[in-house]
Amino acid sequence: MTENINEIDSKILNNIISDFQKVSKNLNFASKKIIKNKFSRYPIFIMSKNDINVGSLLFDHNEINNNNWKYYATYYENIVENKLIENQDKFLKNFKNPDKFCCIIYLDNKNSKFIFVPYQGDKL
Repeated sequence: MTENINEIDSKILNNIISDFQKVSKNLNFASKKIIKNKFSRYPIFIMSKNDINVGSLLFDHNEINNNNWKYYATYYENIVENKLIENQDKFLKNFKNPDKFCCIIYLDNKNSKFIFVPYQGDKL
C-alpha cells in the first residue's frame, strides 16, 4: 500500500471526501475511543464497498447520512499483523495526529491506498 494521495484521481478523491464528511463525527469518536481504551495510539479506518476480514465493521453503507461505503475500525498493530504495511517505520513517521486527521485505508477492487483526511473541527 502507499500513502501517496496524489495517485488517487480527483473523481475518486472527491467521492472519498464526500462520504467521509457524512461520517467524520462518528469516525472521530471511534478514533478517540480506540486511543482512550488503549487499543492503540494509531487508529485506522478502512473504507470498502465489500466485506473484508480486517478490523471490525463500524457501520455499513447507508447507515449514517446515506453513506456509500462500509467503514471498518482497526489500528496499526492489527494492520501490521495482517501484513498490510510494507514499511512500518515510514508509516509511523508519516502518521498524522489522530485528533486532527483520520487515517483511512481506501479499498476499491485491487486498489488500496492509505490517506489522511483532516477532520473539520466545526463539524465535530
